[in-house]
Amino acid sequence: MLHPSKPVPVPATTSVFLSYSRQDRAFVHMLHDRLEQTQIVAWWDQEEQPGHDWTEQLLTWLEHADAVVVVVSRHSVTSFSVKNEVLLAQDYGRRIVPVLLEQARGGLWVLIRSLQWIDARDGRDPLPELLATLVHSTPVSPPHSPNLLEPPMRDQPNPPSASTTQAQITIVLPGDMRDFTPPEQSSLQQILARFANIRPEQITIVRIEAGSVHVTLQMPESIARWLVTLHERRVPLMELLDIRDVRNLQVISDAATLTVAPPKTVQPPRRAPHEDTWWQRIFGGYRGRLIGAGALLAVVLLVLLALPKPTTVVGSTPFVGVVASVQGALSVQRDGWRAPVLAAPGTALQNGDRLILDADAQAKIVCADARVVAVPHGNGGALCNSSTNTLVFGTSLFSIARSETDASVPQVIVPRATKLSSLTPTLRWTLVDATNYRIAVQQGATIVWQTTVTDTTTLVYPADVPPLERGTAYRVAVSANGGSTETTQGIGFTVLSASEAQQVTAEVERVRALGLDAPTTQFLLANLYATNDLNAEALELLDALAPGSQQAAVFQLQGDLLARIGLPHLALEPYTRALAIAQAANDRLGQALAYRSLGASSAAVGGAEQQARANYEQALRLYEEFGDAPMVADIQQRLADLP
Repeated sequence: MLHPSKPVPVPATTSVFLSYSRQDRAFVHMLHDRLEQTQIVAWWDQEEQPGHDWTEQLLTWLEHADAVVVVVSRHSVTSFSVKNEVLLAQDYGRRIVPVLLEQARGGLWVLIRSLQWIDARDGRDPLPELLATLVHSTPVSPPHSPNLLEPPMRDQPNPPSASTTQAQITIVLPGDMRDFTPPEQSSLQQILARFANIRPEQITIVRIEAGSVHVTLQMPESIARWLVTLHERRVPLMELLDIRDVRNLQVISDAATLTVAPPKTVQPPRRAPHEDTWWQRIFGGYRGRLIGAGALLAVVLLVLLALPKPTTVVGSTPFVGVVASVQGALSVQRDGWRAPVLAAPGTALQNGDRLILDADAQAKIVCADARVVAVPHGNGGALCNSSTNTLVFGTSLFSIARSETDASVPQVIVPRATKLSSLTPTLRWTLVDATNYRIAVQQGATIVWQTTVTDTTTLVYPADVPPLERGTAYRVAVSANGGSTETTQGIGFTVLSASEAQQVTAEVERVRALGLDAPTTQFLLANLYATNDLNAEALELLDALAPGSQQAAVFQLQGDLLARIGLPHLALEPYTRALAIAQAANDRLGQALAYRSLGASSAAVGGAEQQARANYEQALRLYEEFGDAPMVADIQQRLADLP
């Protein structure tokens, strides 16, 4: 819990960009809301417009930000996304202000260890010192100043010219595959391209395997051998990249065999008018300066996903579609699996999955770009091949956030840790032993509206009270019998701006226009809302859909959302329901996913480690039967992490 102090007044025009790891979202959400309450404009990726190019949005924010606040934790110190944002901030000459959430070792320190950081460990409130730092600005170091790097970093061999022959090489990173997300890979493309002095499309991810994170890359042979040399010399650059090992170099072919797409260009930073695009800024103007500084990052990973194999489901993200309906038998064959496994309505489809439809069966899938596709019999070719993700499915929506629990203190269920499109949301909280509840909607320290109710745990925000304002952050506080309210940070909500709400409405209409049956449409809309962080409205849809549903995926998503907003103990019930439905339908994929989620939620609750272990072991048994090596490694790591 933070211990707030009196804030320092800041100019109304101050703006900052928040760089952080997704695992620290709850803390950053709280920090964002408190900065906004002091009239500081705080940008973070929660405000990214769906469908917009993230790099272009990031550059726009960095161009206008007065400073970049970097939240330092055990997650962010190894995050390539955070490292990339810090490097780009240096390009723009922006002040970098680290906020230390917890002490941890990782490559990010190579970039920030010389900077003065603000202590937020053990519940310390970083806001007063952060505000003072923003008010009393100091000169900014020039982009990629050698002083930001340790002396040995300036004595490393330059990368050679790219050879025409190709090679594959495997590098080992810490962590697990859950953290090696497409955004992390995308950030790596930019980092590696800038320092290896080759085009991003000259490197390709061939394979990603678990056991830490093993990534096999294809690149010019000369660059691969340079990387081996850097590792053998144990240069500090390996610390920056968090590379644990480099192995298995194999020369394979001529570069002409690799088919790639040209890089996308975006508007250049207007503070550097001599450069045309951000790619030119990376490859051109800084080349000599970066080499001179010795900040040569090894070519270790490419952010682009591996070139697709000729399978029936193809896309640019791990989950690219969902089974909408099945009449008869539909099976899915995933890369590396021993045999096909039956799919059910709601089964999330991964990039590269092959669908096998019985001759007398019919099935439809919905792709992430909101298209309905009839599954053909036999090999139907690429069914989902768009990079535009209106919808996100499967474990891409799964994360566990923890919160404080006290049997005497009501916990807000909705709206909690969410965005909202509605101006009259439903307020719902947990039942405790009480005769009355006091509900207050707060904007910072100001109470916008409050009331007291009895015999209910649900209330609709009235239309005849001070209205909620679009683009504004709020928090619901509920107390029982005049007692305490929940103290967990990051559980407020932000009302979408008018333009954001219009965009969501347009996407909703697009889903409704697919012409699917009502339950399937409601399920897809819940996924759409969840994709846009509209967790409360997604839960409302699922709550209405659940009573008559016999689809495991409905309850799975319901549990995922409750876990995401910091209520893993409430997620146990829908996960249990999902498991029961999957067992009755012989849906082994659904069973494995439910067991895994039950294990994760039990582990997060505390005191339920035995149940967590039992569920993880059941999930492990099923994934081993499938031959799903990444999920087997995931469950084994989760079991090892249990006390």
